[in-house]
Amino acid sequence: MIGLIGINHQIADIEKRSAFALTSGEASLIVEDWIACHFVKGAVILSTCNRVEIYYDVETTCPAAVEQKLIHSLLSNLELSVRYGEYLMKLRDADAYEHLFRLASGLESMVIGETQILGQLKEAYRMASLSGHCSGVLSRLFHRAFEVAKRVRSEYILSSTPISAGSAAVDKLFSLPNKPNRVLIVGAGLMADTIYEHLLHHNAEHIVVYNRTRERAEKFKEQHPKAEIASENSLERELRLADAIIVATSAPSPIVHSEHVRPEYGAKTIIDLAVPRNVASEVDTLSHITLYTIDALEDLGQSVDQDTHNKVASIISEYVQIHQQWMNGAQMREAIGAIQRATSLLLEKELAYNDNALSEREEMLLNQHREHFRVTISTAIVSALRDISEDGHRHRYVDAVQAIFEKVASKLSESAD
Repeated sequence: MIGLIGINHQIADIEKRSAFALTSGEASLIVEDWIACHFVKGAVILSTCNRVEIYYDVETTCPAAVEQKLIHSLLSNLELSVRYGEYLMKLRDADAYEHLFRLASGLESMVIGETQILGQLKEAYRMASLSGHCSGVLSRLFHRAFEVAKRVRSEYILSSTPISAGSAAVDKLFSLPNKPNRVLIVGAGLMADTIYEHLLHHNAEHIVVYNRTRERAEKFKEQHPKAEIASENSLERELRLADAIIVATSAPSPIVHSEHVRPEYGAKTIIDLAVPRNVASEVDTLSHITLYTIDALEDLGQSVDQDTHNKVASIISEYVQIHQQWMNGAQMREAIGAIQRATSLLLEKELAYNDNALSEREEMLLNQHREHFRVTISTAIVSALRDISEDGHRHRYVDAVQAIFEKVASKLSESAD
């Protein structure tokens, strides 16, 4: 079964999402723990400013119990109370595929059609693969999602420009009555590239890019030779001089506090794109400060006309069915393998009781009959399984049969040892 538990901007505000924010290292440790405890066969965790989503692969006949086990473990790792589990969405199989395919295509983003999410999904998949956390089934699912996104984006224009949260932040800034004179970008990562280029598009007069480490700041300048950069201990000075600030960092706690933006430093507009928030909440109480979080950018999202939406939804539905058929086949193949292993071990055990010496011809005939009997038994069981699993409860029957025969094989192997 493929499952999904997660939280995003559609179902929770920034404060609740912040509680679930994970670094790549934290995400990796959680999945390692789940695999070691045999909770899951693999998992991919996507953690961005707008969402934390965990896609997992598990063999189970009781999906609700698995969900609760994973949610309990997640809350425990994040030191969150049980009530936070109420904020999480929970999807399984086809519903999870559909969500992932819509997400990769840009339909689930705060800014419809944005392109950054596809890169974030590919990076999450890459990290899970490098860590050995991505099962074969999850790998197939994510490659299918990339295939869907490629087709949707090639056939339909969901956005007139390659937008993202970073460019939406700049659009927000320049939609305000007072245009900024000096803009400070805090952070020099991937989002800073988008912000900087979009500021140039808006003919911003003075742009400064700050990063805590000089190395990262200089790397940004290599890519943008005309950029003015700052680093290390110059943050307070740059915050004081700027009249517009866009925070695009990934610090685990606030780095901009009220003492950095005192009234004597002048009125300022601040857009905090970080989750968890990197601008302290008390800054929002200052009368000379206008503070926006990433949730304030939702009204800048572009809508998709109904006809285009229906056509894209049809493509996604088609791929969901294709993937479900592949999953059904893969699941049936695993069950067939378990049946064949168990019947082979059972026949070997029974024939092992024959202490009489056999001639070469007798042994050959016995092996032929054994193989014929094994195939006959396996075929009969598989045929019956196919018949009873056509009533819409395929997973329940196939999972149960697979579990039974895996248990039989395990017991036979133990007795042989």
